[in-house]
Amino acid sequence: MIGHVDFVREYMRLSFIYAHQLSQLNQDGYSSLHLACTNGHLQIIKFLLELDRQISVVEELCMKTDLDERTMLHFAIVSGKIDVIDVLFVHCPQAANLVTLLQETVLHLAIKHH
Repeated sequence: MIGHVDFVREYMRLSFIYAHQLSQLNQDGYSSLHLACTNGHLQIIKFLLELDRQISVVEELCMKTDLDERTMLHFAIVSGKIDVIDVLFVHCPQAANLVTLLQETVLHLAIKHH
């Protein structure tokens, strides 16, 4: 059921106790939104961003970086997920100003990977 938006909705509906997991990073430094952006799970991204808005952590999650200081916007750009990039620019426009550990902007990454 990986990437299945109904599973994610049900999981998060069970309790807001799970809301803190939205900003948790795994051992590689990735949040659930980093992974959803990399894999292009647009409906999950929209759902999580809307849920984040309800619990007032959208900005924190938009700016959350992995170990290489990449945001979910960086991940979406590297993966070439245009529909995800569009959603992130609406919800997280400030993330476009961040640079990675290697001092790469979103423009650098777009040119480098596409």
